[in-house]
Order: sequence, then C-alpha cells, then structure tokens
Amino acid sequence: MDDDSNKATVFVCKNARFAIGFTGLARFGSFDTQTWLAETLCNCGPPDFDAKSIIDRFTEKATSAFGNYPDLRKAPALHKRLSIMFTGFLYNQTPPRGALALVSNFESLDDDVVHKTAQDKFQAYYHTEPRPNPPRMKLFHRVGFANLGLFATDFNEAIDMVVDRLPSRNIESKLVNYIRKISRHPSSANAVGEQISSVIIPCDRKKGFSCSYFPTSARVETYMLDLVCAINHKKLIAIKDINMSHCGLFEGSPIVGPKMKPNQLCWCGSGKKYKRCHGSKLRGPALPTVDFNAIIEEILREKGVKRDVWGHYEHEISEKT
Repeated sequence: MDDDSNKATVFVCKNARFAIGFTGLARFGSFDTQTWLAETLCNCGPPDFDAKSIIDRFTEKATSAFGNYPDLRKAPALHKRLSIMFTGFLYNQTPPRGALALVSNFESLDDDVVHKTAQDKFQAYYHTEPRPNPPRMKLFHRVGFANLGLFATDFNEAIDMVVDRLPSRNIESKLVNYIRKISRHPSSANAVGEQISSVIIPCDRKKGFSCSYFPTSARVETYMLDLVCAINHKKLIAIKDINMSHCGLFEGSPIVGPKMKPNQLCWCGSGKKYKRCHGSKLRGPALPTVDFNAIIEEILREKGVKRDVWGHYEHEISEKT
C-alpha cells in the first residue's frame, strides 16, 4: 500500500468506540484491506450491535475472505499475514472501561505466539482494563514488528506520559517520533511507514474524537480516517476515502506539511521561515483548520442519520436495548 494514504478507522457501535489500525497485508491483486475492513465491519453490526459479538463475526468473515477470495488464494502464506488492532472504550460499565482486541492470523495479544507465515484461521484476542485499577494503570500493545526492544526507552517514556496524564498531543508527538525511528531502522525492512495517521478517542463519549495526519514532507492532499457506525439498524453506515486538497486558485498547492525547525523555510512555499508561517502560534498548526466531526455529521445528515450518532447517543441506546 502507498505509505501516503489513510490507514485508520474509527468504529462506533452500541456499547463501544474503537480506533482501528492494521499491519501486514495491505493490498494483493484486487483485494484492498482498508476497503474490505470498513465494509465488512459495517456488515457485522446486526443483529445485536454489541462490540464483542461484532468482532467475533468479523473474525469469522476474515477467515472466510482469506480462504475464498480469488486473488488472496494465490497469495503466498508469508504475504497473507494480517493483524487488526481495536483500541478504545466499552460503555456498558461506569466509568467506561479501556479495552483492546486483536484479530490476527499470525500473532496473539500476549506475544506468546508469532507465526512466520499466515495461518488458515484468524483468531480474536481480548484484553480489558483491570478493575479495581492498580497503581499507575496502563493498557498498551504493539503489533506487526517483532523487535519490541528497539528504541524501548522512547516507548516506555510515552507510556509514562500516558500514566502521568500529560496532554494527549504531547503523547501523540512522542509516539510519532518513536514510530519514525523504527521505520528508519534497517531491521524494519521497509515494513513500517513514516506517514502516520493518529486517532485520539476520549474516555467520555460525549466528546468527539480527533484525527491527525503526519506527513514527512509537504503534500497537496491530506487523508482522513474511515468511519464505521453500527449502533442500530437505522444507524448502520461506513464512510470511506475522505481526502482534502485545495481547489480553485490554490489547486495543486500544499495543504499539509511536517513540523520543522523554526528557522527553516516553511513547507508551504511562502518563502517565510517556519516560525513566522505555519509554525507560528498565531497562524496555528500545520494542518488546515477543519472540523472533521462537522464534515462527517454533514455526510450523516445527507444519509438521514441524526447528529447524535457522533457521540451523544446514550439516551437512544437505553431506549433501544
């Protein structure tokens, strides 16, 4: 898959919100994992729209797809390895409970099983936040890269930042730098990309999530995450492939760029120093000012879905269940 593309999905169901990412097979022949993931997850919503039940059904469909899809049947087992990670919160408890789910055909959530080639069946592994919480509770997992000791100090520092409840954007920046270090290390063998998509899902589901795209150079197009909504039969929708670029007089000009040193010339081509252009606190972040939640809500309205699907649906869920 092109490194410069969306690789993230947000999944909202009756009792959970998850950020989803995958590692392994991205595309083979006519099969595209990102497209298949969103469509299949949406189809797995009925009949109960429950998070675990949906993931269990999704796991079965993954096994079926990889065994029966014509192009995938031709793929070598080494190239068919795929892990799909769900990270978020369950809302059937108070307070909401942190949860991880891994759907994979070659590794487990506890790192005790890692196969060199894809297995015939996908397995689902689950892990939830312990209750009562231990001191300095944390819930982390990494998938798709075997050398977990590489740059371990950076990763552990990010964990400490989470436990100490530092601002989410600071943690995000730390993890972006960590992933890029791994990407540039020879042992990654070009299996880890440098163009990074990030999703932040607040514990409070009344708060909307946010997404960010971190390129390494100026880009004329920026990529937004996919959304799968499976709350009930009336609110069952997948939204995919949302890209943004300039149009009109600015068509073809950069819309997004990397964080730079203050005195470097800005990535946008203005000729100004970064600190006086897109790096200025007065100018704002390198990304254009776009209300992603508003974009999705507009699409949902066009589909006849009410605004509260985005995060404020506790009342409706209690009526439906």
